[in-house]
Amino acid sequence: MAAGSARERDTGLPEQVVVKVFDPATGGEGWVREAAALDVLGRGAGPGGPASRGGAPVGPAPLLLAAVAEPPLVVLSDLGAGSSLADSLLGNRGDEAARHLVRWATALGDLHRRSADLRSGFEAALSRFGGAAAPAVDSSVEMLDRAAALLAEQLPALGIVPPAGAVDALRAPPTVTDACALTPADACPDNNLEAGGATTLLDFEGATFRHVAWDAAYLTVPWPSCWCSWRLEEQAGVRALRAWREAVLPAFPVVGTPAFEADLWAVRARWAFVSTAWFLERALAGDEAPAAGAPVRMPGRRALLLHRLGSVADLDDREAGTAPALLALARQLVERLTALWGPVPLELAPAFRRTVHHGPA
Repeated sequence: MAAGSARERDTGLPEQVVVKVFDPATGGEGWVREAAALDVLGRGAGPGGPASRGGAPVGPAPLLLAAVAEPPLVVLSDLGAGSSLADSLLGNRGDEAARHLVRWATALGDLHRRSADLRSGFEAALSRFGGAAAPAVDSSVEMLDRAAALLAEQLPALGIVPPAGAVDALRAPPTVTDACALTPADACPDNNLEAGGATTLLDFEGATFRHVAWDAAYLTVPWPSCWCSWRLEEQAGVRALRAWREAVLPAFPVVGTPAFEADLWAVRARWAFVSTAWFLERALAGDEAPAAGAPVRMPGRRALLLHRLGSVADLDDREAGTAPALLALARQLVERLTALWGPVPLELAPAFRRTVHHGPA
């Protein structure tokens, strides 16, 4: 038996681990959220707290082996080499990207289903790691409030006066169904790893306990907080959302109802405005062109903003329970930004693009 194996046998700890270090100046809340989320997810893996002696976490997440406050870092299980969903979406095989998308959606639904009753545990872990400065259990409230404040500052420069009630509507909770779970929050195509026959979600520094529609909408916006936010091929997105529903349905039967559909559209609309608040200033300044010869790995911000706002602007006033004032604001923004930039379509993810062969000229 090799010496490394003997050490693992004697201590119960793996020989190889991942150490994730946070910038003390900017990563305080991120460390608290990641440590708290992985700690509570690991509580069911064995005696003595975090899953540091084998076993598996509650959901498809890394094992937390240790968390250190000074300097802020976490020690995680090493999942080995593998690929992310982003790798597949940026590749050239639409069939494989579609299958990978379903596996990712299933893993996300699995996390939601299995963490549905962890709110109190997550809140306690946030307090344990964060002390008096512990962040909010549900970060979506602060996110909406911040987005509303940013848009109120930015819209006058475009000559837009928001319709009465639009800013307040953006701040208001968008969902009416009861379906909350623990989520990494930044569920982007690159924040996961497929290795050893399993899909594991990574990067829980934004972890929060919120309505699951916020994550399901990543498949419909798509990818609101992500760099590789290309459009999904329609049927691939439909199949992935169906897989997510099937995974989460045992914990949240409401996801199969029209009321949840309305919540999903309402959240999709909020993501359009939140990402507009995040990216509008840079989009107005201009889209950066990639270096000569470099692959285009991300769409321009102008294209993604027009796509997201356009999907809201196209809604009927009676659809999806979305506040009429927000629909009106989306239409104002689309009209004004299209006048400035012209139509800027959002392309499909590279894997879903089809090469059209016209034959010889």
